[in-house]
Amino acid sequence: MNFNKIIANPPYSGNLHLKILREAMKHIEKDGGEIISLQPCDTFLNINVTNKLSTEIAKKIDTLEIISEKEANKLFGIYISSKLGIFHIFEGAKGLKMQNEEFKTIIEKLRNHVSIRSSIAIRGKDALKDENKIYLPIQGDYGYAKGWHYKLEDIINCNANSCLAFDTEDEVKNFKEYVTKSWPCKLMYKIDDNAAVIAHLPFLPTYKKPWTDADLYEYFDLTPEERKIVENEIN
Repeated sequence: MNFNKIIANPPYSGNLHLKILREAMKHIEKDGGEIISLQPCDTFLNINVTNKLSTEIAKKIDTLEIISEKEANKLFGIYISSKLGIFHIFEGAKGLKMQNEEFKTIIEKLRNHVSIRSSIAIRGKDALKDENKIYLPIQGDYGYAKGWHYKLEDIINCNANSCLAFDTEDEVKNFKEYVTKSWPCKLMYKIDDNAAVIAHLPFLPTYKKPWTDADLYEYFDLTPEERKIVENEIN
């Protein structure tokens, strides 16, 4: 059977909602048929969870309106840890450009870099031994829930069991500026909620000087085209 309109709210269980949406796409009329569906959309936004099925469906998506976790919980009286999307699908749609297509090389440059995790020390074990060091408590990734959904401004100076060591207050200041204001951290946090765990962000070779966006573009060797992609995404 084919239909001119399908309105759906499929069950949110693994990739079941995607499989149901793919099946529904087989049953809309080629001329004027459309689907409006409310369902999780992280697989279309997060390059970590993108899969073959979502890539296939993305070609038929015309618009995708995002509903945040907080808004969804308030609207529907549910608890959900992923964003919801209102999908508009029909034959001849413009297609949804997947984030992994646009950001793949940029994110590879950031994720292949040594991470903050490599410099974290655990309080009470090997930290706080040098009286000449300044220790900055930060949220590590030693426990799934501890770092999840923190805002960047909240994951430094928090009540954490881990820390970073610096030589001067200026280094601490420059590190905080980098974590909260630089484009690499803003970009990773925006496209990948997992980057809210500060340990996953790139750790720079020195914080003896402030890092400007121009410095970081050069340091991570971004092309002019990649720089435009970053600026369009975070501004």
